[in-house]
Amino acid sequence: MQQADISGIFFEATHRRKDGSLLYVEVSSQGADIGGRRILLSVIRDITDRKKAEKELLKSHAKYHSLFMNMNSGYVYFKILNDRSNNPVDLEFIEVNEKFEHFVNMKKENILYKYYSEVFPNSKDIVILQLLQNKDKLNKGESFQVESYYSSIYQKWFSFIVYSPETNKIVTIVSDITKQKQSEIRLIEAKDAAEAANRAKNDFLSNMSHEIRTPINGIMGMLDLTLLTNLEKEQRDKLKIAKECANALTNIVDEILDLAKLESGKISLKEEAFDLLELLEGIIITHLPDAMKKDLKLHSEFDAELPRVLIGDGKKLQQILDNIVDNSIKFTDTGIITLSVNVTEIQQDSINLKFCINDTGIGIAQEDKERIFMSFSQVEGPYTKRYRGVGLGLAITKKLVEIMGGEIKVDSFVGSGSEFYFSLTFRIGDFKRKQQGAITMKEEYLSGSAISEDMLSKDAYDTQMDIENEIDNSFGKGNAFTKDDTCDFTYNELNLHRTELELDLKVIENAIDYHNTEIIECMLDEICEICRGIKEQEIVEAALQVKIKLQDNTVNLFEEIKQLKQLILGRKFLI
Repeated sequence: MQQADISGIFFEATHRRKDGSLLYVEVSSQGADIGGRRILLSVIRDITDRKKAEKELLKSHAKYHSLFMNMNSGYVYFKILNDRSNNPVDLEFIEVNEKFEHFVNMKKENILYKYYSEVFPNSKDIVILQLLQNKDKLNKGESFQVESYYSSIYQKWFSFIVYSPETNKIVTIVSDITKQKQSEIRLIEAKDAAEAANRAKNDFLSNMSHEIRTPINGIMGMLDLTLLTNLEKEQRDKLKIAKECANALTNIVDEILDLAKLESGKISLKEEAFDLLELLEGIIITHLPDAMKKDLKLHSEFDAELPRVLIGDGKKLQQILDNIVDNSIKFTDTGIITLSVNVTEIQQDSINLKFCINDTGIGIAQEDKERIFMSFSQVEGPYTKRYRGVGLGLAITKKLVEIMGGEIKVDSFVGSGSEFYFSLTFRIGDFKRKQQGAITMKEEYLSGSAISEDMLSKDAYDTQMDIENEIDNSFGKGNAFTKDDTCDFTYNELNLHRTELELDLKVIENAIDYHNTEIIECMLDEICEICRGIKEQEIVEAALQVKIKLQDNTVNLFEEIKQLKQLILGRKFLI
């Protein structure tokens, strides 16, 4: 009382209410003279709520302190030491948990209240640099992270999360990520090893394909030469079978080589103008003989808005469609195969086309739909194999479609046939410009020949247009071709081939004057290719015989070409 009267007193007290609950009060007492009397003036304030809040805060602090101190990551509480410019120059350890002690293999007594530069002198500059670079973040109350740091002293990888709970104080959460980093390194090493093995496999396949192809070409050459000699029918038939087997083996080697190129990323796309209807027509004609052997119908349905000339990689598109149509013929015993092309979107200079190939074949089970696009994979088992092939066609097709920016899909059920479809985008080309370019290419070698430039351009263009109109009429309406109803279409196709063969002969006759065997050989190859397509083996053999005699300077090439010309023009179906 005396102290309160003289200097005043301030204290807290606890009282108990009638209901037994505690009442926390804050008492302020001071002596004062009022009305000539000395009195003690006291102010009592209820601080129960504040005391409860402080108690909860202490509990929360204890809980989180316990959490930090016992967490599985390292916990460090630093005081930042700044220079006169208020830039950090060092740190002082205020608190660390047991996990951090374990990480650095040091006791708390040797860490607390020491400077960072004393405890970890080798990494001090790195830490200060990080604080300087992230100073603004810390001032805003934000955190920053160092995702990985390798300590050569402890031979461990660490990650750090840093934040500032108050001015000039920072908390650092340290995690040991050594095992994670070691796993990542092992994965990278395994990935590199797998890629190296894949490159080695592709190089091996590529080299082996070339090495195998060389003797196969020799075998096929010898078979061709033998077929030119006088043979009995049985001998000729057996040699033709041998040649078909050699061709089949060449196709397998080509597929393996294509797959190796695709997997190694050595395939690139070309941007060239190509005649789409000519390409589609060629696919139908190419596969028609195989379809006819199995009494299958080949049906085509093309959108009326389909442009003639597109700009893109026509050869790869042809390879894709050839593979799928060939696959459909292979796995279809009866019924029909339909190739359809529809316009899905037209923009100013580009067009998106949907290609569909439907068949009535054996179909594909749901669980096999993904597997058929895998390399060396087929639906049928190896011990019940009825169909040719090694299971590469669709794998190559899928990769080619993806390279061209599309995605191939299949809808199929066992016993109900299959539908393969994909969409690709091409730029729209100019038909007339392509025609003129094609004509000019042959005019280069026909200069000075018996056919004038005007005649060549007009006849070739008119013949081409007549046939194209006929093809347009047939394809636009959706025409089916079988053994019995291919005559009109084949007749027009052969007319086109007749014109091409006559032009090739003119090129050869003109090239003989200049002794240009390279051009002659090229034109003879074209004649062989055309005649193989129309099943004229006798003309093929005659052209091959001329090709063989090219190296013999004593041979009268004019006479040889004359006989070849008579043989070609003597075919009644070509007139």
